[in-house]
Amino acid sequence: MQGEKICYVKPRRAIRRLKAADEENITAYIYGVSGCGKTELVMRYLKNRKYTLFNAGLVTVEELREIKVSKQRKTVVINSLHDMAMQNDTEEIREAIIELVEREDVWLILSGRCAVPPWLTAVRYREVFYVIGEQELLFDEDQADQYIAMTGMIFSEEQRAKEKSILRWYADRLEHHK
Repeated sequence: MQGEKICYVKPRRAIRRLKAADEENITAYIYGVSGCGKTELVMRYLKNRKYTLFNAGLVTVEELREIKVSKQRKTVVINSLHDMAMQNDTEEIREAIIELVEREDVWLILSGRCAVPPWLTAVRYREVFYVIGEQELLFDEDQADQYIAMTGMIFSEEQRAKEKSILRWYADRLEHHK
């Protein structure tokens, strides 16, 4: 849709964590349901930078191992880790991803639909990850108000009260599942 304004409200908590991971050169792991803003967060954060993007369901071991070691830090993003189950060489791809986590010259951003998968647990505790979950991607009430204003949506008082109630309910459910 050419010329259409895209309304985006930065999820402040998620941005703070991603920025900290960037500054400390620590792997960031972002997870949440489909459509919650994982990819948009990363693309907007990295908007003016050079980075390499892979889809975990399509990437090959060779592509991951072709990332050359150098003195200059590279940013590598691997989306859709949940799609790796469809691959024949899943174990080799997992090993190549772990090798990237361990490299000093790579800032790695991983994302998927579920919390950190078991195959990453050992390296997560050894190397430390910044984990950004759906709760950090959710709007707080101020951000919801900002988004509503940006889009020009109009709510009745009753609809607005219901929207706030849903936001609180969802945030509570996420908090209980931590």
